[in-house]
Amino acid sequence: MKYLIVLMAAVQLAYSQTEIIRTQGPTVSPAEFCQQCVEERNGVGHYENPDDCRSHFSCQRRDDGTVYANLMPCSPGTLFERSVATCVPCADATCDGCACPDPKCPPLTFVPESTTTEPMPPKGPQSCEGNDGWRNFEAEGSTNKFVREMTINQTLYQELVYCGPTDDWRFDVSPDVCACTTLPENAVLIIPFDAQPFKTYNNGDWVDAKDVGITAGRVGNAADMNGTQQIEIPRMDNTYWGTQVTLNIDFNADPNGNDVKRNVLSTGSCNIPPTIELNLREDNTLECKFRVIDVNGTETNIVETIPGIQRGSWNNAQVVFDGLSFRVYLNGQLQFTSVAVGTIPYTLAPLFLGRSLNCEVQEFVSNTRWYGQLDELQVYQVVLSDYDRCRVRNGGHNVIVENPDVAGCSQ
Repeated sequence: MKYLIVLMAAVQLAYSQTEIIRTQGPTVSPAEFCQQCVEERNGVGHYENPDDCRSHFSCQRRDDGTVYANLMPCSPGTLFERSVATCVPCADATCDGCACPDPKCPPLTFVPESTTTEPMPPKGPQSCEGNDGWRNFEAEGSTNKFVREMTINQTLYQELVYCGPTDDWRFDVSPDVCACTTLPENAVLIIPFDAQPFKTYNNGDWVDAKDVGITAGRVGNAADMNGTQQIEIPRMDNTYWGTQVTLNIDFNADPNGNDVKRNVLSTGSCNIPPTIELNLREDNTLECKFRVIDVNGTETNIVETIPGIQRGSWNNAQVVFDGLSFRVYLNGQLQFTSVAVGTIPYTLAPLFLGRSLNCEVQEFVSNTRWYGQLDELQVYQVVLSDYDRCRVRNGGHNVIVENPDVAGCSQ
C-alpha cells in the first residue's frame, strides 16, 4: 500500500435545495449540480465537489425522478479524482473540476523521539519498509499500533501510529503488506436493526435509513419498510470483497408487495453493475445475481433462482463465496452451488437494502423498493463453517471473535 489507511466513520450529509455551491458557471445548489451531472454526463453516481476535492457528491435519483446530493468526505490523505470517480492519494490527484486545498499534500509533521505526548513503546524485533522512507516496527505490547522511524540529516525521528480506535485493526509487519489491516475473522459489517437510529454493531458507523420504521424481527427487532424507502450503508462504498465472503440477511416479504420484483440487497445501482444482488420476484422466487473477475480480467456473471419463497414469514439467506464458487443457503439448506473462479471486485456504490429497481422494471412507474421487514445483516470476509453459519443464522454476532453460545447450534 502506498498510504496508510486509517479506520474512520464515513459521514454522509444530505444537502437541500437551498444550500449553495460554486461552479464555473452561476452558483447552484448541490441538488441542481447533481441534476446537471446526471443529465449531461454519466447518470447517477459519484461526482466532484466543485468547492473542495477533499469530498465529493453521490448523486442519486428518487422514484419520482428528482435528483438529490449526498456529500461524501474522502479519507485523510486522499482527494477526489473524477477521472476514476473515487478518492486517491493526494500526490496522485489532479482535482480536475474542483478546488484544491492549500497545501494539496500536507507536509509530514515529525515527532522527535523525546516526545512527551505519549511514551514511545519498545520496538518489536520485526520491521518492514514503509511509505516515503519510513521504517515500520512492531510496537511491543500492542497489535493495533506501530512505531515508524526515519533518519534525516543524522537525526532520528519516530512516530507512534495507531491503526484504529479498537483492536479490530492490527499492524501486519509482513513485507508484502506492511500496513494496518482488519482482522480477517472479525465481521466486516453487522447491522442487527434492534434500535434506532440504526448503526453498525462493530463500530457504530452511520446507516442511512431515512423514514424506515422498526418492528419485531426474527431476532430482536427489524427494519420495517413500506415500499417507499431504501437503506444505504456508506461505509461499504468501494469495498474490496475479495475471494472469501459469507453474507447473511433475514427477510420477510409483505404479501401485498407481490406486484413487482423487489430488491433485498445490492452492492450496486442502476448505473453501477452490482457484484452481489438478491431480489424477490413476483412469482415468489429469490433471484441471486453475482459477478466475479479472474486474474486475466475475464468476467463471470451468475444468475440463479430459488423458488417457493413464503411471503408473510421470515426467511434467512446466506451467500458463501470461496474464490471458486458461490453457495446459497435458504433457511439453513443448501439451494445451489455455481462455479465462479476469481475475485468479487470493488463497486463505487454503497451497500443498498431494498433499493429501487425502477430502471430494470419500468422507469418511474412501479415502486420496486422492499415491502416488508429486513433483519440481521452480517458480512464476513472469511468462509464460515457450518457451525458458525448456524450461529449467525440464529442471532449470534461476530461469532469467531465473541464465540457466543447460540441455541440450536452444535459443533
